[in-house]
Amino acid sequence: MKTKSLGLFRMIDTDSSYFDEAEELAKSKAYAFNLQCYLRHLAHRSWDVRTEGYTIRNDNYVDPSRVPGRGYGTPEIKEFWRESGDPDFFPMYTMAWGKAMRRNCGNAQQGGFRSMVNKTLGSSNCGNGTIAHEGLHMMGGISHSGVMRGNDTSKYGDETCLMGGGGRNQAGLNAHKLRALDLEGYRKTLTLTESREVLIAALELPDFALHPDEYTCVILQVPDHDDIYLSIRKTKGTPFPQYPKSEGRLYAHIVYDIWDEDAKQWSTQSARIEKGMMPGKTWILPNVTIRYREYDDETARVFVDFGE
Repeated sequence: MKTKSLGLFRMIDTDSSYFDEAEELAKSKAYAFNLQCYLRHLAHRSWDVRTEGYTIRNDNYVDPSRVPGRGYGTPEIKEFWRESGDPDFFPMYTMAWGKAMRRNCGNAQQGGFRSMVNKTLGSSNCGNGTIAHEGLHMMGGISHSGVMRGNDTSKYGDETCLMGGGGRNQAGLNAHKLRALDLEGYRKTLTLTESREVLIAALELPDFALHPDEYTCVILQVPDHDDIYLSIRKTKGTPFPQYPKSEGRLYAHIVYDIWDEDAKQWSTQSARIEKGMMPGKTWILPNVTIRYREYDDETARVFVDFGE
């Protein structure tokens, strides 16, 4: 089991009152605890997760920087830890909250150890989902998920996935992101290169809950095309609030490599290519046809036709 530890550091003004600091510390600890609960449930047999919340009196900006040891509040956090660090806890990952000049909700080093969330945390657009989104960039090394419009794909916008933006209705992950984390107990995937019928169960179900003939993710290796991931979402009895009106919808995502100019590195991106297909409908995609025949008891019966 991998150990994952994160410290959430709330940056407050140096002249803040002790009452204000106590109030912000309580918020920081609450957000950190929510993140710990989310990650422990998501990776219950793969990661040992612990998070803690703190406050730091600081008047400096904590925006990202490519200079080693700078940005993301790194110098301020190191100084705080030397003076007031917890001897029983050391955060492998750090997240600075506040004192950012950027207007977006957050930023993180994908596959790295530093991140930040903006002072707007707690607003209608930036909340617990933002912390989980940035945390998974670091801890899981996973990228964003967009949507495909014509021949173009966006960086964000996949409403079926937390990595599509991190809004209030995006607590789950799409099939590609869940597989990329390689979590124990969530590995029952079928790769198809020829026509056949498949049974697709809800993505969030662990392997032990599946029928021997069911899969939670079906990967289509289509000639002259990016791989396509098929999945459906769990819609009842789940601790993760899902995208509204997702009952019985079949989702398809493509996976491709893209150059991330901000991070100066290649990353594997996913994009939703359809809004979600209901039973009885058919998708005709390049070199493959997908027929959604039936949905019953959170299981989809789908025929994949490669047109051999």
